[in-house]
Amino acid sequence: MVKYIGKRLLLGIFTLFILATITFFMSKAMPGSPFAGDTQRMSQDQLDALNEKYGLDRPIGEQYVTYMSNAIHGDFGESLTRRGTPVNEIIATSMPVTVKLGLTAVVIALVVGIGLGTAAALSKHKWVNNVVMFISTIGVSLPSFLFALLLLLFVGVYLRLLPTVGLDTPLHYIMPAFSLALYPISMISRLTRSSLIEVMKQDYMVLAKSKGSSSKTIIFKHALKNAMLPVITYAGPMIAFMMTGSFIVESLFSIPGIGREFVSSISTRDYSMIMAVTIFLGALMIVLNILSDIVNAFIDPRIKLGD
Repeated sequence: MVKYIGKRLLLGIFTLFILATITFFMSKAMPGSPFAGDTQRMSQDQLDALNEKYGLDRPIGEQYVTYMSNAIHGDFGESLTRRGTPVNEIIATSMPVTVKLGLTAVVIALVVGIGLGTAAALSKHKWVNNVVMFISTIGVSLPSFLFALLLLLFVGVYLRLLPTVGLDTPLHYIMPAFSLALYPISMISRLTRSSLIEVMKQDYMVLAKSKGSSSKTIIFKHALKNAMLPVITYAGPMIAFMMTGSFIVESLFSIPGIGREFVSSISTRDYSMIMAVTIFLGALMIVLNILSDIVNAFIDPRIKLGD
């Protein structure tokens, strides 16, 4: 187990290094300057001084080595657009907001997705299965930002049932959380349905029924436990994505989270912010993928983590 985790962590670090390298050079290749908005109120000498201060006047290779050396020690530099403010401070301020929204969306996705998948697999009524599959198809096909826009227009603007800006009250969470959870709900319901149908055909399920076990015992103690393996495997990257928030959804609902910061950093060419958020998300994805593998191994003893 320890050896397996060590190997996965080393592979994850290497993957994170490649991700950071690609992001660094791609962000530098973007046209424009982080100081483009200051050109009219600053002289050329002042702009040159800013470029020198942040090392943007140095060769790209030297910039890369300096940045990676600092990043290894946890120093991601200052924001180029909010000068004097460390990127770490911005992330520490905005991340709790995104985590709250992400956790809400994760709970909704798991509860609704598993519930719909279970209903589709076990119901004797064909229309239940058809409705669940229709919902999951719509959810997979409809982008989260488009669903968010539709909610904003109809529920927020026309019907005025829910607030549309910020996360001040529990009601503020409903639309952005469901916008984030729509696609995972569809995937989890499909995975639960197909896995549960397969599990119900297994010999040990037939044996449990023949022993006279109650339906609730069969479903919750035997069927769902083994049917959750594909869901747990999917949940690792899903939670990482939803915990960091959907960048566009946060921007649409004016939520002061890490997603809005990332979108803003791209439009303003804030290289430090782009790099820090990318590395943070990549690290979170790697850790949660490893955790999902370990949880799978504990739930199903047949799964052996390789040495």
